[in-house]
Amino acid sequence: MALIGAGKFSDSPITRMQFLETQLGPVKAPSLRVASRIANSLRAGHPVVDYEEFEDCELILISVPDPMLAQIIGELSGALNSWREKVVVACSDHACCEQLAELASRGAATGTLAAVPGYEARWLLLEGEKAVERQVRPILAQLRVTVIGAVQKQQYLDALAGLGQQFLPCLKQASEGLRTAGIPGAEASEILERQVVRTMRSHFRSGGMRPTNRK
Repeated sequence: MALIGAGKFSDSPITRMQFLETQLGPVKAPSLRVASRIANSLRAGHPVVDYEEFEDCELILISVPDPMLAQIIGELSGALNSWREKVVVACSDHACCEQLAELASRGAATGTLAAVPGYEARWLLLEGEKAVERQVRPILAQLRVTVIGAVQKQQYLDALAGLGQQFLPCLKQASEGLRTAGIPGAEASEILERQVVRTMRSHFRSGGMRPTNRK
């Protein structure tokens, strides 16, 4: 497999992948120096100047800051002769498969890989078609992976954002109510935390949403 990298790399899902030392080949970055640094930090792969060696790679991983992704996709789309049977996965908490549409139109299977908030080191969300899952799951064998279909990640992001937008104002209102009632701040926080947990448990047990017991 091949890697295109840039920016902060310590939090990238790639650092938690298995078999990098035997499967990772060319590493491309904005400069050869950065590519060398990434390969050294992963203890895998070798730096390259261009995309020539990517022709022989079935899986191409992209781990760059989100503002760079469109530029990388543009460069990559015109760099290879054939995209048949190639899988391209962008490691990004916010990017969706739609942003890799140019590569998909050329024949590549595309996907994204994101950390689930609060479980960054051990639970990942993989968006993509079956070909993407077949390529990526084996190198994430020690991690919990939830797979969703292509173009479904935006609904996932909207759900998390909506929760914050609706929940935080309610929590703030409740906190203000306890303060007005004369409850000290530390005790108010403890009371609210317990009430939130009780409400969530009640919702789960009623069948509104059934969480798994996996940790």
